[in-house]
Amino acid sequence: MKCVKCELEFHLDCVNLTKEEFKFYKDSQKPWYCQTCCKARRASLKEDVSFPEPESESTVLSYKKKPVKEQPLNPPKSSSDNAHMLMQQIVSMIDSFREEVRVSNEKYVTKLDRHTSEIKDLSTHLNQYSDMIQQNTDAINRLRAELNAMNNGLQELRDRNIVLEKKVTSLQSIVDETEQNMLTNAVEITGIPFNQNESAIDLVKAVGRAINFEINDMMINNCFRRQGPVATTIPGSVFLSFTRKLDKDLFVTTTRQQPNLTSRQLGFIEVWSLPAPDTAYEDYTADDGGNDQDDYPSTPSKILSQSQEFVVNIGATVKLPCKIEGREVDIQWTKGPSYEPLFLGEMKQTENLRYSMDLHDFTLTIVGVNISDSDVFHCKVMDKVPTSVTHTLKVKSGPVITKTVPDKERNEEKEGTPITFMCETAGIPKPKVHWMINNHLHKGAQRLDSDHFSYDKLTWKHSGNYTCVAEQDNKESVRKVIHLTVQGSPDVVVAAKHVNSAEHYESELICNIHCSGCHVVRWEKDGREIKPDRHFTVLQEGHRHILRISATKRNDFGEYVCIAENKIGRSSGSIQLRGQPMKPTLEKLTAGENGKSSITWKIVSKADIKSYEINYKRQTDDDWKALTAEVQPGNNGIFHLTHEFDIPSDIPKDTYKARMRAQNDYGFSELSDEVPFPAGGSGSDDSPKDSSSMLEKGGNSASHLELRLSVMFIVALLTARFLQ
Repeated sequence: MKCVKCELEFHLDCVNLTKEEFKFYKDSQKPWYCQTCCKARRASLKEDVSFPEPESESTVLSYKKKPVKEQPLNPPKSSSDNAHMLMQQIVSMIDSFREEVRVSNEKYVTKLDRHTSEIKDLSTHLNQYSDMIQQNTDAINRLRAELNAMNNGLQELRDRNIVLEKKVTSLQSIVDETEQNMLTNAVEITGIPFNQNESAIDLVKAVGRAINFEINDMMINNCFRRQGPVATTIPGSVFLSFTRKLDKDLFVTTTRQQPNLTSRQLGFIEVWSLPAPDTAYEDYTADDGGNDQDDYPSTPSKILSQSQEFVVNIGATVKLPCKIEGREVDIQWTKGPSYEPLFLGEMKQTENLRYSMDLHDFTLTIVGVNISDSDVFHCKVMDKVPTSVTHTLKVKSGPVITKTVPDKERNEEKEGTPITFMCETAGIPKPKVHWMINNHLHKGAQRLDSDHFSYDKLTWKHSGNYTCVAEQDNKESVRKVIHLTVQGSPDVVVAAKHVNSAEHYESELICNIHCSGCHVVRWEKDGREIKPDRHFTVLQEGHRHILRISATKRNDFGEYVCIAENKIGRSSGSIQLRGQPMKPTLEKLTAGENGKSSITWKIVSKADIKSYEINYKRQTDDDWKALTAEVQPGNNGIFHLTHEFDIPSDIPKDTYKARMRAQNDYGFSELSDEVPFPAGGSGSDDSPKDSSSMLEKGGNSASHLELRLSVMFIVALLTARFLQ
């Protein structure tokens, strides 16, 4: 609350005001005075309405006893009248304030009643919602119970289905066995036209007569015609079961001697035709006592159409001709190397609606050809001397990969198992196939011009992508990618077994880990796992796992182990971090003339090299000789040492060996590999040889002279002894 006089702000609790009173002052914009300002204001009011003091008692008495009627009609207002009027104003303001408070309280009560009613309505609605929630909960529980019951019922049905499947399998095996037993002495005859009121026994007897095999009732165990394919006019086959297996085998042998029986030969089609004016038809109508073998022309029918190759686009219509010259005979159309039947005479034997045959010239028409129609088609004349013509149909199509081995796009195989990749394609012209192999065995993709290849034993290096590519001459190609993951123990290969460093340098250890499903990769030192912190940082870049040591300390030197584990096994790799120089390596060898040879070694050391030690000897000697060499400054931790060996020309030429090692503040490096080099003069090999004659060029002059004198002394002794 803010005082309008002093403009100070007060807390309501400090001035004993309620929120309602504060709201009243705010809404009515009535002035409010703090307690101090109120006291000062009241004091000023009292001074304004105070009465003047009488000069004497008589004056006061006379003033009090003055009759009212003697006062003038409009007397001047005195101070008491002003005070009275001010009090009336104050009382009026208080009454007004009380009235406003009363009205505000009434409004407050009204709003409170309304809010109370709303709260009651809200409570009622919440209760209703609670009841509805409870009802929904009960309904959900009932549904859950019903679902559980349904699941139980479904499980029971599954169990029953499993039992039924087992029974069906058992019954199927019994049926198969029974049918096999029935077929032991049985045959099926196809292609016999269907007639009403036919007798299956008469049909098989007619077949027997046509192949000169007499079938009587005693031979037949069972005989009936099976139902043909649904929604076709193809007649069903005739099932014939012989009583004896011997009769069945003899019947089959006889039919194989005459495999192409026509409906006319079986007596099912009767053809009437006028005889042509040819001698072959002279006895066509002659009465020769029932011998009608010569009633047919003796000249066989001939196919005029020549074999052709048809290359068409998908969706085209193709006509395969089979024009016949000669008498009327049955024509049979078949497809493919398995001779799938299409037409036999006027009877259609295929359900493919796109195939039709002209009954006048026997042309086979295929409408809307597709890739499956690419095949060979045979037209055969069913005569005593069968003739045929074969057409080849090729439907143009782009390359298609029909089958791959493995057939899945993502494959997982165990390490050590064999695998074969194969790619089968289709298309006209025939696509050329090659494989693009992208695995860890090669750098980059490798091309293999073959449709198949194999690996005897898989390793992690065979993991990768294998792409089958089929392309035609017009460069149109398709491809299929097969991803192979080889499951095996982790393969851990350290980038370097020894890593050189020095104090205050950053050190980096690298392990290359190839692993499928690795769930543990960690670093250890002295058997304790290294936890990443400010000093140790663990990184991974693909297969590279890196341990980085910042500001290397002396106690950081030692053996580090990187460990990888998966569900199949565990592997590890060891790296030595050390301050000694790395093992020197040969960088250059120069064999000069006059017995001089120069060798240059490369040394890696983060710490400065303090000294070099060079060992040399003749190849046939056992003991090594030692030399020292001057240390030259290195560059970024790389040092080079070039040493020239000078063998006196009077020493016979021979092969020598040299090796060296370097030393820094942390110790000596390993000895380098032995380097053979030629040295010496052109003397005879039979002359005495002394390996101590090999000197360091630019080395100690006293040692050089001492060796020279020693050599000369030995030569003098040998010469004197020889002269004696």
